[in-house]
Parts: sequence; C-alpha cells; structure tokens
Amino acid sequence: MVFNPHPLAACAACLSLGVALTHFLALPLSVVLTCGAATMILCAICLTRKEVGRASVFVLVAFLCAGAMLGVAERESVTKDRVRSFLADGRIASGDPIEVTGVIKGWPETAPDGFYFTLQTESLRMRGGEHRVKGNVWLFAPVRDHEASLEYEALQLHHGARARVLVAIEREDNFRNPGVASFIDYLDERGFDAAGTIKSPLLVERGEDEATFLPLRWLYGWRAELLARIEKLFSADTSGVLKAALLGNRYYLSRPVAERFREGGTFHVLVISGLHISFIGGLALLIMRRITKRSAVQFAACVIFLWS
Repeated sequence: MVFNPHPLAACAACLSLGVALTHFLALPLSVVLTCGAATMILCAICLTRKEVGRASVFVLVAFLCAGAMLGVAERESVTKDRVRSFLADGRIASGDPIEVTGVIKGWPETAPDGFYFTLQTESLRMRGGEHRVKGNVWLFAPVRDHEASLEYEALQLHHGARARVLVAIEREDNFRNPGVASFIDYLDERGFDAAGTIKSPLLVERGEDEATFLPLRWLYGWRAELLARIEKLFSADTSGVLKAALLGNRYYLSRPVAERFREGGTFHVLVISGLHISFIGGLALLIMRRITKRSAVQFAACVIFLWS
C-alpha cells in the first residue's frame, strides 16, 4: 500500500480547483450538493469494503465538490437586494447620502478618534423611495469633542440596537500607493458591502432593540469594559499592544510600535491567529474536563464552542 506523503496538500489543491471551476462554469448549487453527498456515500462504501485506494479518490473528489459549493454559495449570495448590487449597477451613486436602517452586529470598536461598528442593513431610503436590502455596512463615527461623545453615549449603540443613519456610503478604489491592497478586496474579505463615515451624532436615530443572545451581549459588554480598564492602567503604547494581543483591537497601535513588531517578525502575535484559537480551545477543554470525564462530550463541546 502506497501512502501520499502530502495528503493535506492534495486536499487543498482539490478544494482550490473546485472554487476556481465556479468562475468558469455556472454550476447549480443543488447539483454540486448532490455530487458531494453521492461522493461521500461512495467513499463510505469503499471504506467498509477496505478499498482504500478508491476511497482516497472519492475523498479528493469530495474536496473538489466542497470547493465548488463554497464558490457557488459566494456567487449566489450577491443578489439584487444586496447593498453592493445597488452600488454596482448605479442605483446608488458612490458618495451620495442615503438613509440606512439596520441592526448593529457586535459591540462598537473604539479607536483614538472615534469608533467603528457594523450595521446589518434592513432597508435604505433614497430619492427613488425605500427599498428592502441585505448586507453589512462598515461605519465610522468620529468623536471630535466631549459633547459628541456624550451624544453617542446617549444613543446606546450596542450589539442588537436598531438604528437609522444618514450617511454617504462608498465601495470604490481611490488612489493608493503601489502594493497596497484594493479597498474593495479589503471590504469583501471582511464581509462588508460598503463603508461610510457618520458626520454627526444628530444623523443617527435609535430604534427598538432586536432580540439577541443575552450571554453574547454580556461578553461584548465585558470586553468593552476591559478595553477601557486597560487604557486607564497602562501607557498609550503598552495599552495599544495589550488591546491588540488580548482583545483584537489594533486601532490603538502606534506606527512605531507596529513597525518594531513587523521588523522582529512577531506581528502575528497582535492579530487573531491559530495561537489565540488554540489558547481559547485549551481553556474550554480544561473547563470541560472538570465537568465530565467523557472524551467525546469534551471534544464535542469544545468544537461547538469554537465554531459558534
């Protein structure tokens, strides 16, 4: 029996090939799902018959189908009611002010000169009337003085809060230096349809809160309190590093500090990586070992926690 010395590389290549095929072939999602399910069934049958060679081939085909599923799902997710579609076909001109209504997802991320938050859109109003829309918009609210800070605090923009915002959104590349990533690619990688800047808290109107998972809301609130606590206890450079390394907020990193980490090859410590996931998974496993001695239950609970 001959084993492939690089099985993960072969699986990754098939997954990438499946994604690439969807750019050239208009494959229906139902067909891809059916092929993937049939391949897995055939793989299981071959394993029961101890036909390892054929089973390996079916595993690679299954990864090919999985890649095709990802490509088709991404393509079909960009429907006509997405915010990016409104911008792409000219129904909204980039930079034109519109009224967007949606629900805030996650806790607003503070920065030295304001804060960022994600608005999961529900509708938008423009000159042609009101339209139901989908997609996430990345908004920045500058806080220029203490009065603006108090006004934003009174709005209580937290996870699950519904808000109506008058803002000019955009999704286009302006001039950038050679080698700098495209702004559109930056938005797509983070799941945003567009971005915008709120000029004043007077342009934000609060609505009713959406029902949210209460423990998650507590966790977001605890994280915000911890960020504020770190800022009070440490110097600007130290608190910036701690916020980035422990809580994933990189907006407080000064340029000299970030450059020192890059030059030392340790900048990955300041971003969410496998190291952080392994650390969280280890803590979850430690807690589950105190609750139950069944390995299967420990494994299932940790996997569900990390993927939720």
